[in-house]
Amino acid sequence: MKQGEIVHTEIATTDLARSREFLSAMFGWTFQEFGPTYHVWRGGENSGGGLMLVSQAPADGAVLPYVAVDSVEAALPRATALGGTVTMPREEIGAGMGFCAAIRIPGGARLGLWARQA
Repeated sequence: MKQGEIVHTEIATTDLARSREFLSAMFGWTFQEFGPTYHVWRGGENSGGGLMLVSQAPADGAVLPYVAVDSVEAALPRATALGGTVTMPREEIGAGMGFCAAIRIPGGARLGLWARQA
């Protein structure tokens, strides 16, 4: 993945089973369980993301695109220096899938950050 590419789109849902059925029937997406509350989806050769069970839809939006960066640890101070704010600190995803964090850009939108290494 190249820095700046959208690499993952996470969709929050209060009904994992119904959302999964809908997205599969509507768009032909395929799913793989990554745990009881998170299913990874594929929407074609170059698109995919996660379907995440939440108790209530997030007030600031239920869709979060993740952008590739070289290092999440290095990207967070850069984001704040440019006027953004960190909404989720760096955390390890697990299963060797890398690291993520989330920021709010000037204007209010949220973006996730992802890198294979910290």
